[in-house]
Amino acid sequence: MSNPTLTLREYNGIQIPQRPDGYINATKMCQAGEKLWGDFWRLKSTKEYLAALDSVMGIPITVAVTAIQGGDPRLQGTWIHPRLASRLAQWISPEFAVIVDGWVINIMEGKQPTANQPTAPSLPSSEERLRTIRFGMDLLQELGGIDDRTRLALQDLTRNILLEDRLKQPALPGGERFEWNISDRLVHLGYRAKSGDLTRIGKVAAQLYRTRHGKNPPKREQYVGGTTRMVNCYSSNDLDILDDAISDVLGAVQQA
Repeated sequence: MSNPTLTLREYNGIQIPQRPDGYINATKMCQAGEKLWGDFWRLKSTKEYLAALDSVMGIPITVAVTAIQGGDPRLQGTWIHPRLASRLAQWISPEFAVIVDGWVINIMEGKQPTANQPTAPSLPSSEERLRTIRFGMDLLQELGGIDDRTRLALQDLTRNILLEDRLKQPALPGGERFEWNISDRLVHLGYRAKSGDLTRIGKVAAQLYRTRHGKNPPKREQYVGGTTRMVNCYSSNDLDILDDAISDVLGAVQQA
């Protein structure tokens, strides 16, 4: 996504970004309403609404819900279509639903934000952010070196910036294709899983990925349990694979 101008809404003291196309940051909505996105996502009614949004409006789930991990904090989190945002707000509280409906209407009518709804500045360029990372690495080296955890965090941040920059090219649609691993996705959806569950989810997800793509999912280094390991990662285009695997395994665990 090429540095959109975000409108900063506010509820319960939490700033909630909204894009010019009406999409709202669901992560911040849930934070403001003291709810978990994962709880809303697991609802049967949410799945039914998303299915209807696809069949009636022609808006598939991959368009209605997009996720960004890493990079600039202002763009991180789960972004949802304005229709789904209204649905989420209704689940959080009636008052919030009325307020969010107003946000959606204002954006669709082209109204500018009021003085207490400031517009977020444009993000720094990829080159500027990479220079900042380089400066930080040099400074850490001068202070005694970089441990494995910090090194991997900087690698992830650099990878996300480079990937984001590539996806700004017109020939590559869908600017939210960032990588997710299983543990990060579980945290994002509000799950708490045991080590054995992670292994089972990994096997199911890998099999689904092989069925779709005819090859194993790509791997990258991650800091786990005090050491570095290679773990499978999935692009946002394959988040349905990851979410289905999580639902299958943890659903079975809850029913056992």
